[in-house]
Amino acid sequence: MGVVHPAGDLAVVEGRRRLLFLIAYGLVSTATLLWWISDPAIELPAFLAASAFHFGIGDAPDGSMGERIARGVALVAAPAALYGQECAALLQTARGSSTD
Repeated sequence: MGVVHPAGDLAVVEGRRRLLFLIAYGLVSTATLLWWISDPAIELPAFLAASAFHFGIGDAPDGSMGERIARGVALVAAPAALYGQECAALLQTARGSSTD
């Protein structure tokens, strides 16, 4: 789940630290994929919580904790709230079962 977006994150990483950042990013992405394969019922909520935290901090770095949480949760929850059936079908496909 999610879109790998290191290109945007690289904009805030110093040039001499970019290789280390990309290695770490690759390791975290691989761990996330392996966790998804082995236990998606636990991985998905953890991934969504981490995503909400990441985007909340990124969107409101100087905001209050409430603003950060609201922004992060809104960004993560909006697709499911607005496109519930489509999200359900996507999750069914991702876990390897049919929606039929």
